[in-house]
Amino acid sequence: MGPSGRVYRSTSLFCLKVGHEPRRSAIRLVEHPAFDPVILAFITANCCTLAWESPLDPCCTWKAGFIDVCEAVFLGIFTAELLVKVLAYGFAMHDGAYLRDAWCQLDFVVVTLAWLPKFVPEMGNTNAFRAIRALRPLRALKRVPGMPVLVKSITDALPRLMTVAALCGGVLLVFGIIGVELFKGTLH
Repeated sequence: MGPSGRVYRSTSLFCLKVGHEPRRSAIRLVEHPAFDPVILAFITANCCTLAWESPLDPCCTWKAGFIDVCEAVFLGIFTAELLVKVLAYGFAMHDGAYLRDAWCQLDFVVVTLAWLPKFVPEMGNTNAFRAIRALRPLRALKRVPGMPVLVKSITDALPRLMTVAALCGGVLLVFGIIGVELFKGTLH
């Protein structure tokens, strides 16, 4: 068991046990107290560059070039984080694996979709995949103390909130019908 309370089991990538060297180093890196704050700092810096970028900026300026370099650096950092965590946790085959955690699933989708336009440039419109970058700030929610509990509470309450939303929608529908019947176009 690591200092974070995570239990490391089974093998990673079908062959690396907990005591094998590449995995042991990956576990030490992921469990290091500075790992999450450093990743959070990179997520914050990435959010700043995303906010600084504008679709109205002209092409081929120093700002556009700087943002492109920053995007490549951030993609490399987030890919390295993904790979280290996959090496430490395992990919998907056992409890506690990388893809068994909802936050890691979000990381995996964001990083994978960021690589897709680079590997398949002839896909056509890559703006939809570039828009996925806006999900990167959501990764910071996991690292804010107490936030995972708050997000879980909200998602647990959503089914009950849907009944309240349906009731409010029904009341608005009734009053809308009453308004149409009362005024019958006299306001035009």
